Amino acid sequence: MAAQFNVLRIDRRWRPLFWVVFFGILLRFAYFAEHSGSAFFDVPLLDETFYDNAARALLGEGDLAGLNPSFRSLGYPAFLAVCYAAGGESGRLVAVGAQHLLGIATALLAAALAFRLFKSQAAAAAAAAIYLLAGPPLYFEGELLAETLFTFEIAGVALLLTYCRAASGIAPWLAAGAAIGIAAQTRPNALLALGALLAMATLRPADPAGAGSPAGRLRAAAAGSLAMLAALVLCAALQMPLVGRFELLPSQGGVNFYLGNKRGADGMIPRQATATSYGDNYRDSVQVWSEEVFRQEVLRDDGRGRDPAPPISPAELSRFWTTKTWREIAAAPGDWLGLVARKTVYLFSNAEIPNNKSYAFVLAEESRLLSWLPLRFCLLLALAAAGLAVAVRAGDRPTLWALLLLAAVLAAGVVAFFVNARFRLPLWPILAAWGGGVLLLPRLDRQTRRLAVAAALALGLLSFLAPPSPRQLPGPGRDYFFRSLAYFEKGRYEKARADAAKAVELEPADAAARVQLGNAALAEGDEETAYQAFLNAVALMPAEPRGYNNLGVVFERLGKYGDAYASYLRAIQISTDFSPPYVNAALLEIRAGLYDSAAAHLDHVAARGAESVSYLCARAFLAHAQGDPAAARQLLAAALRLDRPAAEELASKNQQPLVFTDGVAKQ
Repeated sequence: MAAQFNVLRIDRRWRPLFWVVFFGILLRFAYFAEHSGSAFFDVPLLDETFYDNAARALLGEGDLAGLNPSFRSLGYPAFLAVCYAAGGESGRLVAVGAQHLLGIATALLAAALAFRLFKSQAAAAAAAAIYLLAGPPLYFEGELLAETLFTFEIAGVALLLTYCRAASGIAPWLAAGAAIGIAAQTRPNALLALGALLAMATLRPADPAGAGSPAGRLRAAAAGSLAMLAALVLCAALQMPLVGRFELLPSQGGVNFYLGNKRGADGMIPRQATATSYGDNYRDSVQVWSEEVFRQEVLRDDGRGRDPAPPISPAELSRFWTTKTWREIAAAPGDWLGLVARKTVYLFSNAEIPNNKSYAFVLAEESRLLSWLPLRFCLLLALAAAGLAVAVRAGDRPTLWALLLLAAVLAAGVVAFFVNARFRLPLWPILAAWGGGVLLLPRLDRQTRRLAVAAALALGLLSFLAPPSPRQLPGPGRDYFFRSLAYFEKGRYEKARADAAKAVELEPADAAARVQLGNAALAEGDEETAYQAFLNAVALMPAEPRGYNNLGVVFERLGKYGDAYASYLRAIQISTDFSPPYVNAALLEIRAGLYDSAAAHLDHVAARGAESVSYLCARAFLAHAQGDPAAARQLLAAALRLDRPAAEELASKNQQPLVFTDGVAKQ
C-alpha cells in the first residue's frame, strides 16, 4: 500500500484528476443531503413509478405481468432490484447513492476518452471536471430513471469503440458489440451504436497486418454484430420466465416513434390523441393508449377483438405503430422535414426540455446547489467545439472518428423520436471528453486558435438563444401538481393542498390537479372544498372514474349515502378496471343488507387481484353477515396488519346500518 501511495505521489500528472474526482464526490454528498430534504425525494412519480414497481416485482413484491414488462426494457428495474435487495427498507436511498457512484464512474470514462483523444492528463482532468460540475447529469443521478445507468453504459461503449479501429484482433469488436447489447437492455436506443461500429469497420485503413483488408473489415463487422446479437439473445432468454415469451426488444419503440413524428407533434412531448384510464394500479398511459388503438384498428377488424382480449405480441404492436408513422410522414413530408429541423435545433438548445419533472422548476424551487453549478448545455457545446478543433488538428484520429460516429448516431436517435433533457444526457460524456481539449488550445497556431474560439462562442450563444422558449414548454403548474402528490404521499397535507391550489390556478383545465386539490382538502377535513374540486374535475373529464369515486367519498362524509352510492355506480359504469368504487359501493351495500350485490362487486375486485385494506374489511364484513365468523376474523386481522387505523374506522362505520328506499340510502 505504501509503495502504491508513493507512486501516486510521484506521478504528479494525475493529481488534477484525483482532486477533480474528490471534489465531485464531495459535491454529490452535498447534493444528496440537500435532495433528501426535498418533497420529491423517495417519492417515485410517473416513469419512476413503473421502474420502482417493476424492481419490487422482480423481488417478488408485486405482479410484474400487471405492469406489462413487454412494453419497456427491464435492465434498469433489474439494477434497482439489486439496490433494493442490498438496501432493504432503505433500498431507494441505496439506489440513489449507487447512481451517484455511476456519475463519478461516467466522469472517469469521459476522462479516459479525453486521454485517448488528446494524450494529455490535463485534458482528462478537464473532461472529468466538465461532467462533474454539470447540473443536469447530477440532477438525474438523484432520480429513479434509467438515464444515469444508460449514460454510464454508453460512455463505456464509447471507450471500447476507441480501441476497435486501431486494433488488429477482433477482441475489442466483440467487447464493443456485447456492451451495445447489454446497454440495449436499459434503453433500446443503444442499438444505434451498432451503426457507428459498422461504419468504423467499413472505414478502417489498410495496415500491414491485413486488418484493414476487405476480409479483415468483414471479420470486425461480423464479430461486433454477432456479439451484440448474442447479448440480446442471452438477455431475452434470462427474461423469458419473467415476461412469458422470448422477446429481443420491448414494444415501446413503435408508439414513441409515432408520437414523435405524427402530424401535429411538437418534437418534445409525447402527447397521445385521447386521454385514457388505466385503473387503480399504475400503468404507462402511453402503453394503455397504444394497445387500445391497436385493438380498435386491428384486432376488431380481424375478429380478435373479443372479450377477454387476446394477448398482444410486442413485435406486432411495434410494427403497427411504425407503419402508422411512415404513413403520417408520407401524408405530409414537408411538415415532417420541418419537424425534424425543429427537433435538431432543440437537441442543441440550452433549454432542458422536461419529460418527468422540470429541471427549471427544481432549480427555482428545490435546489440551490444545482442553480450554483456553472455548466449548462450552451457552455458544454462551446467547450466541446473548441476542444474538437484541437482534436481535428492534434488529436488521435481513430479515437476522434469513433466518438464522432457514436455522437452522430446517438443524436440521430434522439431526433428520430422526441427531444428532451433525459434523452440527450448520453451525449454529455462525449461532449465533455471533447471539451477537455480546450486546455490544449495553445497547441494551435494563432489563426486557427482564434477561429476555434470564435466558433465556440458562436455555438454557445446560438444554443443559449435557440428555441424552445419557456412559453413553448409546459408551465410550472404540472410541477406544482407533482410536488403536491409528493407532499400528500408524505402526509404533509397542508403543503399538498397549497401546491394543488397553485397548480389549479396556473392550469384551470387540468382535471388531475383538481382531483388532487380535492384529495388534499378531504385529508384536512374540508369537505366543502373537496366537493367543489371533485365536481369541477368530473365536469372537465367525465370519462375518468376517479373524480366520481372521490365525489362519493365526500358524499359519505356529508351523510348523503344515496348520492355517494350513485357516484360509485357512475364510476363503475365508466371503468371496470378501477377497483375503489367497487369496494366503496360494496361497503354501503353490506350496511344496507344487499349482500348479493356486494358479493358481485367484491368478486370483480378479486378477479383483478386488487386487494386493499378496504377490500379485506369488506370481505370480512360480508363473511360475518353471511354467518362465517371465522373467515371474518381472519380477513379483519389481515386488514388490521396492513393499516390498523383505517381498518378500525371502517369497522366502526359498518356498525351503522343503512336502509335503501327508492334508490336513496338512509342511516
